[in-house]
Amino acid sequence: MAQNLMPSNETEATGQLLRRDQDGIAILTLNRPAARNALTMELMGALISVLGEIATDGSVKVVIIAGTGAAFCAGHDLKELRSRPDRESYQAVFQRCSAMMQAIVRLPKPVIAQVHGVATAAGCQLAASCDLVVASEDARFATPGVHIGLFCSTPMVALSRAVPAKQAMEMLLTGDMVPAMPQGSAGTQCDLPQISQQGTGGGRRVGGRKNEGDAAGLRK
Repeated sequence: MAQNLMPSNETEATGQLLRRDQDGIAILTLNRPAARNALTMELMGALISVLGEIATDGSVKVVIIAGTGAAFCAGHDLKELRSRPDRESYQAVFQRCSAMMQAIVRLPKPVIAQVHGVATAAGCQLAASCDLVVASEDARFATPGVHIGLFCSTPMVALSRAVPAKQAMEMLLTGDMVPAMPQGSAGTQCDLPQISQQGTGGGRRVGGRKNEGDAAGLRK
């Protein structure tokens, strides 16, 4: 289970986000298991803040974003959205979400999404915004806005850059769950079992290459 992905000596960035540094890897764990790690204003703000710190931390070479509980991330917290049903509140949520995604994209260090369970809507966008995705065998991805009469136009941007155009459009128009792609096929997902070991191991491998790139003056 995902609860066992990280040892018990994690330090908290906030109650909703855990951070643990190991061997040049900053492991950021979404910590709202009861809500399938849905993105609140607090959680998105914590990610923005921590990524800002990591950007200038020379000891961190790679970032892994993971989740506790049964899912990676189920998208925005709809309860929070419904609690403030006005235009200004919605704009604040989506602006913060955009800032969080841009913080990932602009971070001068590789970011790996370690996905298990579902990654839906903004959670799918979160995974697609990362540089690499390592997915467990049970991982499923979806942009299900169409099921409630909406189109996931914002997740579409990151998704269409990460997977082939026809597959992205099928996901957006149907809202269907899709599994991780087999390793070596086109797209961003790779189907790797024992994610708790291989995700961190992949981070170490990327981190080692990153050290070589830094020595040569190269950045992400």
